[in-house]
Amino acid sequence: MSYPDISLVSQICGVLNISEHELITASEDMEQKKLEKQAASYQKMVHVYSITMLVVYGIALISCFITNLAVERRLSWFFIVLSGILTAFTLLSLPLYLQKYRAAITLASFWISLLLLLFICAVYTGGGWFFVAMWSVTLGFSVVFLPFILPSLPLPGSLYQHKALLCITADTILLFILLASALHFTGNMGAYFTVACPVALAGLLYVWVLLAVIRYLKIHPYFRTAMVLGFSGIYTLFINSILHVIIDRVPFQMQPCDFRIWNGDYINGNTTMILFLICILLAAAFTVGGIIITVKKRSAES
Repeated sequence: MSYPDISLVSQICGVLNISEHELITASEDMEQKKLEKQAASYQKMVHVYSITMLVVYGIALISCFITNLAVERRLSWFFIVLSGILTAFTLLSLPLYLQKYRAAITLASFWISLLLLLFICAVYTGGGWFFVAMWSVTLGFSVVFLPFILPSLPLPGSLYQHKALLCITADTILLFILLASALHFTGNMGAYFTVACPVALAGLLYVWVLLAVIRYLKIHPYFRTAMVLGFSGIYTLFINSILHVIIDRVPFQMQPCDFRIWNGDYINGNTTMILFLICILLAAAFTVGGIIITVKKRSAES
């Protein structure tokens, strides 16, 4: 007894221009044809969009090239237009040509083209602000996009488990570089270690403590929440006074607080104290909840 060679099914379907489902069921697969038609229509639309955008880029470049030469007898602001169109291309057209790591490559290309645009503008205007702008843009990209890009990158296993740590480390380094660049540009580099770095460290302390508690402290979520709330309350209560010491070089003093008086001298201290009390009360509530859940869990296990 012989059996049909199923390896010929695909070849037969190719000759008949039908799908395997249509051959086996002896009926026309309307749903599959609909999907194929929609896919073909989408591909055609993408192709038309791509060609249209390239034509638009070309017309803009040629027009500006001719105009710049005709008016100034040399190429000057044309390069600003060129880098601007390159920036638009990286966002509007480049993703259509990418198959792998589309988001990462698109954002990296956009970042590079944007820096190129800023550099050409700085050269054209004769300003020395490029490095301040460069580090500002880079820090912004890192804060906004790096948390979404890292999971798609082929990181080693040891680093893949610490994506949040990598993001905040990158943001911290870029922040200090930006501060140095900005102070150097303004001619106030002497304040880098005396004011800028201490203020930045005071602000970053909150972020790093929350990272350590939320990501690396292996305790019940209720206890982690209680610690975050408690630290937030304490941080809110003291941070303004600490910054006042760093910036104004005055002795440490808590903000005045009196709930009977709500004027310019007391309103900030009153508001801060209210936030502190709310955070502490919520922290206490979550602590009690965590203790209750832990006790019940241990009782159930025993």
